[in-house]
Parts: sequence; C-alpha cells; structure tokens
Amino acid sequence: MTHTARHGDDDDGTWAGNEDGDTDGGGGGGGGAWLSWGNLPGVPPVLRDFAEAPAGFIVGVLLNVFVDGTETVLTAVLDAALFVYEGDTVGTTEGMLGIADIPRVAATTLGGAGDAAGSTLLDGLSGLFGTIEPAVSAAGPAAPLLAAFLVAVVIVAIAYLARFAWTLIVDSINPL
Repeated sequence: MTHTARHGDDDDGTWAGNEDGDTDGGGGGGGGAWLSWGNLPGVPPVLRDFAEAPAGFIVGVLLNVFVDGTETVLTAVLDAALFVYEGDTVGTTEGMLGIADIPRVAATTLGGAGDAAGSTLLDGLSGLFGTIEPAVSAAGPAAPLLAAFLVAVVIVAIAYLARFAWTLIVDSINPL
C-alpha cells in the first residue's frame, strides 16, 4: 500500500490521507476521514463557515454590511418623511407641526378670524335690525311682508358693498 498524501478537501468536506481512505497507514478497514470541520471540538461556527467556503463567507460579510447600511439609510429616510408628515407628535398642534397638522391649524385660525368678523357683522346687523324693529312692529298684519322686504334690502345692500369693495381691491392691484 502506497501512501500518497493528498492535500486538499474531498467532495464531502473532509480531509483524507490516501486514495483508498486509509488514514492511519495500517490497512484496517475503517475508511472515512478522521478530520473534518464538523468534528473538531471548539471551532467557532464563523471560522468553520470561512474554512468550508471562503468566497461565500466574504460575499456574505460584504452583503451583510451592505444590507445593514441600506437598512440604516432607509430607516433615516422613512423617519424624515414621517416627521415631515406628522411633526413632533401625532394628533396635537404642539411642537413642530407636520403636513397633517395644516388643516387643523387652518381651521382653528380661520375659525378664530371668522368668529371675530362674524360677531362684528352680527352686532352691526342687530343694530340695523334694531332700528327697523319699531317700523315692523308698527306695521301690524303687514309686518311679515315688511320684515321680508327690509331683510331683502339689507342683503342686496351688503352684496353691493361687498362687490364694490372687491372692485376697489382688484383695481388697486391691477389698475388696467
């Protein structure tokens, strides 16, 4: 029996001593390899993976770094988009506002402005109707017709004044 030592890895991932599977040089019939990465005690799995397929291990390490970096960048982009949409907190207008808070803030602001303008308009109309009230109450049975006529006159006067104000504003912007 000749001992031709082969250096390398067999197809089954084991190290062999000679061609007939005899690794101890003695001719006994125990075939098979006596040294493999799977039966070495104390070899960490990372080292075992590297020894069995170094190219795959290196590609795996590079892909792991790439995927971790991609996850970090994607998380940062999504957090920024969420911050732009929601602001600091969801459902409140405290702190930094987001796009989702625009309707809420606009409604609050316009409601406050509308409340001030509306109460002023109602105070003016109640003063106007307060002066009309003695005439309507003195009309007797024709009071509903007189009241309807006077309300229509007030609505037409307000519409005319609003149109006049709009014309003045537009003419001041574009004097053509």
